[in-house]
Amino acid sequence: MSRNRTHLMCPFCKTTHYSLPEHLRKCMNGRPPAEQKSVLEEAKKNAHRLLKEGRRIEYGIIRRILDSDDPEEKIQELETRGIVVYNIPPHHPDSAASAASSVAPSAGPDESDFPPIKPEPDSSGEYFQSKSATQKTSLREKMASAGLYFKHSTAHPLLKSFAHYLEVDLENDNFTQEVENVARFMYFMDPKQPSLLFVHQTERTREYFNTLSEVGLSKQTVHNYIKSVKRFPILTEGSLQPKDCWAVLEAANKDFLAVIAKLTGPRHVRGHHLTLPESQLVLYYLEAVLILRHLHRPGVVEHMTVKDWMLRKPFHGKGGHVVVRVLDHKTATQVATFALTLEEEMWFDTYYTEVRPTTKAKRKKTNEGEDDDKEPERFFISSTGNPIYNASNDLERLHKKYNLPKVNSQMARRVFETATKHMPDAQRSMVADYLKMDEQKAYDLLLQSYPVTLDSAPPKRSERVSVAKEHERHCYDRWRGDQKQLRVQHVLGEVFLK
Repeated sequence: MSRNRTHLMCPFCKTTHYSLPEHLRKCMNGRPPAEQKSVLEEAKKNAHRLLKEGRRIEYGIIRRILDSDDPEEKIQELETRGIVVYNIPPHHPDSAASAASSVAPSAGPDESDFPPIKPEPDSSGEYFQSKSATQKTSLREKMASAGLYFKHSTAHPLLKSFAHYLEVDLENDNFTQEVENVARFMYFMDPKQPSLLFVHQTERTREYFNTLSEVGLSKQTVHNYIKSVKRFPILTEGSLQPKDCWAVLEAANKDFLAVIAKLTGPRHVRGHHLTLPESQLVLYYLEAVLILRHLHRPGVVEHMTVKDWMLRKPFHGKGGHVVVRVLDHKTATQVATFALTLEEEMWFDTYYTEVRPTTKAKRKKTNEGEDDDKEPERFFISSTGNPIYNASNDLERLHKKYNLPKVNSQMARRVFETATKHMPDAQRSMVADYLKMDEQKAYDLLLQSYPVTLDSAPPKRSERVSVAKEHERHCYDRWRGDQKQLRVQHVLGEVFLK
């Protein structure tokens, strides 16, 4: 019995073939074998996607399409589900886009090795804007004239990773639209190749979304583009390595040590002789050490007090360390603890004795003659003389100063948690204990804000995540269980009273 092989579609001539590799050797004659293999793999994925998504459709979508007089909506819906529409009449607005997409080959894994292919405009992913075909045609002309239909190949490794993230990690069945949104956005930001540099191009990003609004896209459509673009950088966290988290520390290390040497060297100066950028560099660098190297949350940095620093304990062994315990940091019930090397202790002590007094002197009293220092004195002081209130912003400023992609506390912790998967069980357990609060402490913390009562509604997921972090589901199940038990006891009590 012969095998029941799936017919695959050639993306160039839009025909299906029993043996696509054999057909591609003719259709892609002269192209590298690696590129032919990439096209074959993409065709297999498209066939799988068609079997998964193309055989079921919501009735509401069918009803909306049938009620519309515009054939473009029918075509768009079919194309987003992996169905190819061909022989579109020449006068049809989609004909140019379809013809362009039919000749653009899929790029291989390394597009730099192949002859450059000029990107063509594509309009297949546009959202429904109007029931009037005339208005839609006008909108398409505006989009085309503004160059908003140009996009990078979705076969680029970055965009393929994004598609995999949406389909596998987020289980998004209709992810193609989001990938195309990001492909158009990234082409607008850099026509040469997709990259993550757009995170530093705030004005250019704003210009893109303003252009979408100016050509006539609805607010909802612009919002969909924004949502797709905001979701894209999240996937890059998975590609981070521990050394990437410390990149800003390495980049700023030379400048930081120069300032420290200025304060501690043979010809040292007092802290008030430092310039404002030098003082800020010391502050931001030490915050980054605690967040990125010692993997503490910003709340620990913000609430660390002078008393916590003064009560540090020496720990002998492996070069010597000092242990600092931050007792009250608002992010968990347990005490936050970190061990500084002797060199790091010298940095922190230099900040405390030289830099901090100078910045603290700039603080203004809220009321003249009244002491407003009722709370414990915070260790880190901003350039205004007041305690820092957003360590995450300070960390972002340090990344921006050295032109590096932002890495925040959550990203760094996730990277190191992932890195421990290849460690022995004992070491993995030590890292997990260092990074995470346990479930009991998370639940105790949740009860402080959302106590269990007979009639109260359970805290929403966003509220649970803000308090219990990764233990939110455990805390939710336990909270509902405790409430159920409380209600049973209440009912039984009512019965016995009767």
